[in-house]
Amino acid sequence: MGFIAKGEEQNELINPDKELVKAADDLVFELKIDDLVLKQLIMTFTVADNKGSKITDLEPYLGSAGHVVIVSGKMEEFLHAHHKDDPFDINIPDK
Repeated sequence: MGFIAKGEEQNELINPDKELVKAADDLVFELKIDDLVLKQLIMTFTVADNKGSKITDLEPYLGSAGHVVIVSGKMEEFLHAHHKDDPFDINIPDK
């Protein structure tokens, strides 16, 4: 049984964000992505305060310390992954 979305399909372009450092309130978030090797993608997220001090005492949300959503360029494939170890270690499944 699948999910059926109602409404008209919209073919909007995805514009990848080239800036992998973002600030919100008094926090700074940085994402580093290692090269894809043997279908394993390693993503390292760093959270720091606005003075550069790393924040490591993150509270789990919905049972995990981190959540990532990866969507294909044509928005036809979707992967939701959770924090496994440090760094974020995501195994990309076979089709």
